Amino acid sequence: ENYGQPNNIYLQYHGFVLDDNSHDCVSVSIPIESGDEGMLDVKNLRKRMKQYGFSTGVQTFCIGNAAILKEALRLKNTNTPMNWQKLGDGRLLTWLALKYGRSIGSDIREPFKQVVTKLLNQYPSSSSSESSKSGEEAEAGEGIGGGKGSNHPAAKLVRKEIELLETLQSLL
Repeated sequence: ENYGQPNNIYLQYHGFVLDDNSHDCVSVSIPIESGDEGMLDVKNLRKRMKQYGFSTGVQTFCIGNAAILKEALRLKNTNTPMNWQKLGDGRLLTWLALKYGRSIGSDIREPFKQVVTKLLNQYPSSSSSESSKSGEEAEAGEGIGGGKGSNHPAAKLVRKEIELLETLQSLL
């Protein structure tokens, strides 16, 4: 049964993931770092952060909402124009504009795509994880939620997150 939570919450607190979760997304923390363009004028950055309700230099967002991506793919496949800004929530887009020293509401597709690509690169590739398995290695165990190996809830979550991020990347 779907209670309107993303799969990372279901796994963390209940030990399972839903195969078809319209509320799924990837939880990601995005820091403003010393090399970011937004840091060129720290005083202005702090003022803008306060103006838009950000109190720390690291913010966490749930990106790649499954329902929004499904609709975006439908529009793309029917050659229907789509507002790319609907792919991210308003706070995320504002945060990325601040991070990259852009004006609020400006086109930040390229920085957004860079963030998604960086996230995807943090996941192990399926070929490297498969080739590193030997018959002696233990697979993910049966714990809460059941399943082992590729059926373990954590393995399912990773596959779903990769799928969401790849879809988002293709739409940006």
